[in-house]
Amino acid sequence: MSHQHHHHEIAPVNYNKRFLLGIILNVLLVVGQIIYGYKANSVALLSDAFHNAGDVLGLVIAWAGFHIGSLKPSDRFTYGFKNTTIIAAFINAVLLFIAVGGIAWEALMRLNQPESVQPITVIIVAFAGVVINGITALFFITGKHDINLRGAFLHMASDAAVSLGVIIGAAVIFYTQWFWIDPALCLGISLLIVLSSWRLCKESINLILHAVPEHISPEEVRKYLLAHENVVSVHDLHIWAISTSETALSAHIIVAIQEKDNAILKQLSHDLAHQFKIQHATIQIELQSDNLSCDVSCEKG
Repeated sequence: MSHQHHHHEIAPVNYNKRFLLGIILNVLLVVGQIIYGYKANSVALLSDAFHNAGDVLGLVIAWAGFHIGSLKPSDRFTYGFKNTTIIAAFINAVLLFIAVGGIAWEALMRLNQPESVQPITVIIVAFAGVVINGITALFFITGKHDINLRGAFLHMASDAAVSLGVIIGAAVIFYTQWFWIDPALCLGISLLIVLSSWRLCKESINLILHAVPEHISPEEVRKYLLAHENVVSVHDLHIWAISTSETALSAHIIVAIQEKDNAILKQLSHDLAHQFKIQHATIQIELQSDNLSCDVSCEKG
């Protein structure tokens, strides 16, 4: 039996510094949006501020998951704490929905009773939001292969979109005095955020339940293993995520000829890592014999 580990890190990127800088920038933005949101009497700007506040918490959670996931394994936690990145991604998805709910509720209240706003102030502050959120989103764009980092990216990108919508609404209000546009835009942007966040929520739940990661086809993996000339059958094949960026596999393979060295294990583990991005492969070899049932020994026919 062999347990092969293949670690393929993306270029050395210091996400810890990026998380810290992103949090600092967004805290300053939230404070400014709340202050000027009240001064401008804009529900869109205030709701954007609270949305950003929720996303600051989301960044903190994603950072915590990223850091804890990098801790070394122990006797009790043999894989380390890598699956905290999956939990962090799920919490981030939930926070996105909660933030959107708050935005939509406030917008509905204001839609019934539109109030005047100061569009120039709103445009200036919202523009700052577009810049800060856009820069912070770029911090994590190289980590979109990891759903925890993708959650942070989505948080910031959605915030930039919200701020851009606020700018457009304020510009229209400036020329038309249609104050109902302010809450109406909030509702439209909320819907867009829900649609873009649904995939993150679904994927994180699947990984928590040990589903096969979406980028891997179990059938293709099985076909690959069976394609080896000495492999007769594959059974007890399991594929699951141990973090948002690492995948494990365990399988029993029945071979027609017992090899004296580990050539077949080395080849299979190498190819699983490079072709399917499965970094942790545990493979048990069984020799084909008469006392094995046909269910597991006759797969190739």
